[in-house]
Amino acid sequence: MTTEPIAEYKWQRDEAPTITVHSKLRIRFKNGTGQVLQIESGRWNSGSEGVPSFFPSQAVKWQIKRGDEEKEAIKIPIGSEFRTWIGLNDSVDGTECLTRCALKRTGTLHLELRIGIHALEHEFHF
Repeated sequence: MTTEPIAEYKWQRDEAPTITVHSKLRIRFKNGTGQVLQIESGRWNSGSEGVPSFFPSQAVKWQIKRGDEEKEAIKIPIGSEFRTWIGLNDSVDGTECLTRCALKRTGTLHLELRIGIHALEHEFHF
């Protein structure tokens, strides 16, 4: 990718009684490839030191903008931002989540994607 693909990431906690997943890592990317980007799939790996996902084997879902339907595979137009969130297990408290986010020891997002005819795999560490 020709520009920094991660536009923003942040940890968020929401204690509302209507919310199932209270602890989330919200990530916003930008397609700076100069080509349409196709995300085929994504998965979260906490590793031995990271924060496990709330749902075991959670499929990562994507949106171009808030309010759009979340999809496991998505086509990203040139220059567009896109977003996802990772539901984090409540076993790690907020202070520890913030510390791990700052140290990029929360986990790894593995992506299978396609740029033009090229199939690629890429990892982002958070």
